[in-house]
Amino acid sequence: MRSNTVDSLADVQIRLRELRFKTKNSDERERVRLPFGCGIHVEQFKFEKTGIGSADEIRARLRKGSNTDHFTILSPGYHARDFITHPKTGQRIPIRLWTVYSDRDRLSARQVIQRVHYLSDNGRGMFLACAFADPQQQATSAKSQRSNIRVQRTFHGSFHVVE
Repeated sequence: MRSNTVDSLADVQIRLRELRFKTKNSDERERVRLPFGCGIHVEQFKFEKTGIGSADEIRARLRKGSNTDHFTILSPGYHARDFITHPKTGQRIPIRLWTVYSDRDRLSARQVIQRVHYLSDNGRGMFLACAFADPQQQATSAKSQRSNIRVQRTFHGSFHVVE
């Protein structure tokens, strides 16, 4: 297990939703895929690679006026598993949440937003996707439309995880 180390990234470029950079320990350029809509610009942010345990995090911090320790984690992408409760049976139904990186997931998320959200999709902001963890559960839910298992809200833009 490694200690918590922080390395500033040098020669940072963003091309085609990909962050490219060098660390002080290597002449090789590393690449990290960026999620859709992250809104990170090389001119406005400074970047760092933080080794936490056995995983590396790529973080972006504002250059100007950053009197706080706030940062955006660019890599690894966010993912979690949680549960929703069936309104009639009380059964816990597993769901998964993740940051959208693929074109297919982004298109699906935008279609849901256009169908159920009262505002039109502006095409900006990060997408946090949510789906049934078990596709069979989703199929069962679709068959019984009266079961009231529905996504109550669809979020895009900035998101916060509430536990």
